[in-house]
Amino acid sequence: MSIPKLQSDELERCKEEAKILIQLMEENSNDKSKSKSKMKKMAGHVRMTSNKVVHTDITINSWKFNEWDYFSKKVVLPTFARGLFTHKDEIVVRGYDKFFNLGETPSTSKEALYHETNGPYEVTVKTNGCIVLISGFADGTLVVCSKHSTGLRNDISKNHSMSAQFAIEENLKKIGLTAKDLALALYEANVTALGEFCDDSFEEHLIEYKGDSAGVYIHGLNYNIPQFKTLPFSIVNEFGEKFGFKKTEYLKFNTVEETFEFLEEASKTGTYQNEEIEGFVVRCHKGNGDDLLFKYKFDEPYMLYRDFRETTKKYLASGVDQVKFPARHKIACMDYLKFVAPLFENNDQLKKDYLDNKNIVEMRKRYMNAKGKTGLQLVQEEQSMTLNELKDEVYESRFGGKRHNKYAIVPVATIGCGKTTIALILQKLYPDLVGHIQNDNLSNPVKDKLEKGALELFIDKQIVVLDKNNHQFRERKQIFDNFAKLNKVIPKDKLKFVCLNFVSGSGAPDMDLWEVTKNRIIERGDNHQSIKAEGDGKLAEGIMKGFINRFQPVNAKRQPDSAFDLVIDLEVNANRSSLDNAKMIVKHLREFASDLQLPEPTEGQFQKAFDDALKYKPTTTKIFKTSKSNKKKTTKPQF
Repeated sequence: MSIPKLQSDELERCKEEAKILIQLMEENSNDKSKSKSKMKKMAGHVRMTSNKVVHTDITINSWKFNEWDYFSKKVVLPTFARGLFTHKDEIVVRGYDKFFNLGETPSTSKEALYHETNGPYEVTVKTNGCIVLISGFADGTLVVCSKHSTGLRNDISKNHSMSAQFAIEENLKKIGLTAKDLALALYEANVTALGEFCDDSFEEHLIEYKGDSAGVYIHGLNYNIPQFKTLPFSIVNEFGEKFGFKKTEYLKFNTVEETFEFLEEASKTGTYQNEEIEGFVVRCHKGNGDDLLFKYKFDEPYMLYRDFRETTKKYLASGVDQVKFPARHKIACMDYLKFVAPLFENNDQLKKDYLDNKNIVEMRKRYMNAKGKTGLQLVQEEQSMTLNELKDEVYESRFGGKRHNKYAIVPVATIGCGKTTIALILQKLYPDLVGHIQNDNLSNPVKDKLEKGALELFIDKQIVVLDKNNHQFRERKQIFDNFAKLNKVIPKDKLKFVCLNFVSGSGAPDMDLWEVTKNRIIERGDNHQSIKAEGDGKLAEGIMKGFINRFQPVNAKRQPDSAFDLVIDLEVNANRSSLDNAKMIVKHLREFASDLQLPEPTEGQFQKAFDDALKYKPTTTKIFKTSKSNKKKTTKPQF
């Protein structure tokens, strides 16, 4: 069955109407005035964009109206075509007239469809991909467009029309035809072929299309004329079969009653031939004989799947605190997010793919297989879930049930014990795991900046060293209190506190420690943010004595030190003790933080990390306040 051609007189009339339509749209598009002229009100605002057909110098114009104008009672659009491309004064690509869901407009109310439409009623499965429009020129040039674009583009991340054209041309080769064959067939019949490009390897939507099911599903042949005139599905499928397109299944009913009986029965399961679908498109005729299309979309489980997708994307892009769970599926989406969140842990490629519309169906299938339920069963049983408990679990899923612990390393020391050197050694040995924040790099007043900074580092790191002396009980208590106040992300049982006890024993630091640390401070001179031994040795010595006199040793049997999950006792008694202490810390962490599976460094790696740490030079300078007179001095860091 060949495509019937328009009669010559009808064709000439349509060409004249096309010229008038294009002129009207051009005038409207060029009208930049802000005044709402009568013509502009009646015609609606239209935007024109020009694209070159790939591999040619042919420029075609795409016309697009504001979406809300299709619903307006005040605006009378010159055409309802969505996907309209022109060349000079001819229509070369013509999409469907904008069509609506059942009940979305007065003309698609069930009552209107019962009384104002005629059969036959052709019902097709609503394919779930991106629409493509295919046409041709007299020289055999094939034109493949998305809804409003064609050809090569530098301003978009994904080119639907070019990807679809490649798929079409590759498929034509398999059946011994060329793009020119298809283009000439469309040109000679003066029609546009419409299809749905469905291929999960390019872009996923909500219904799965992989392997043999991927491709371009043809579902329409429209004449390239102003009036919407589409061909029967029997002709569409015959044409599609000839040129290797995927076939769109359709059913034919004689009456509207039969049609709705079928649609309503299918909506009970949300499936067709045991496959979940988005819904159906119905083609029929108005009372005057014009073609009419309307959509019969299933609310579920399609809406549930869409909510799963959008909730997950928001979670990946902004974190769970920014997710606004949809009211209609709040509980189900929380349960879904609780399941999928751990799957994204430490898998940046999976996150990137999902945000790029890949693995959406696969992730959903894993969840549903784990639940052992269909989409509709999930919707029906959603109310049996407990919201409050589920909400707590979801907000803890930021770090997941199987997520590694986070380890806050808290030194307890005096000046010169080697806190910073050890922190730098750990950071150099495990750069992907260890973060380091120095209290001396923070401007005064410090308040809770140390803990805030540590929590920020915990976003990407598993271990964070809080580089501060913490030589008194109140300072250690402040750390625990600030973490309890500020931490809204890491579950309590996932956050471990490790004490590096540089001053072992129950009494005050002894004279040996004083001599070792004093000598270190003298050797480093002014190589510190606030204590400048070279510039003012007496001041530096006074500051050190103040720390030692105020020192309160660790007592793991009482608060606040009993809150430490691990206390590592260290020794400061030799010039190279920082290297020995680093080895001791790594040994304990490899045992205590076994979930991190820290590799054991070689002797050479330890030595190199130690040597590099000794080269450290601070980039921040602070004025140390020692008296009331200093309050008048600036405390702003000097760089």
